[in-house]
Amino acid sequence: MKSIYVCVLILVFVAFLGLAMSDEPTLVGGNRCTWGPSYWCKNAETAKECSITAEHCAERYGGFKEQ
Repeated sequence: MKSIYVCVLILVFVAFLGLAMSDEPTLVGGNRCTWGPSYWCKNAETAKECSITAEHCAERYGGFKEQ
């Protein structure tokens, strides 16, 4: 039974250590593809950047906003 507590303690320590040593946190909105369809369907370039097809923009949002 004592070995289970030791294993759990080690796992918690390793998880905490991983969080403490991680890179800088990601800022909310830092990924432009999370901005929504006004960004995704702005033009063909932004659609491709966000892995959105032109057909998706046409069907759901009336096509690209900038022609």
